[in-house]
Amino acid sequence: MGRIHDQMPMTVTPENWEAWLDPRNNDVDTVRDLMAPPTGLDIYAISKAVNDVKNNGPDLLEPLPAEQPPL
Repeated sequence: MGRIHDQMPMTVTPENWEAWLDPRNNDVDTVRDLMAPPTGLDIYAISKAVNDVKNNGPDLLEPLPAEQPPL
């Protein structure tokens, strides 16, 4: 899976939580190694209406039909 979004989520697995939260851990390479790509997520296109903070509601999270490009 390639890059999806500029703010793509990353996860920290439970065994790395303590090191991730350690305020003394400020080495960029060490911290970067604690992150992992998210697993178990459903990835699908949704309406571009989510880009406007005035829009709100559960319908914003409804998947677009596979053949329809994002609005």
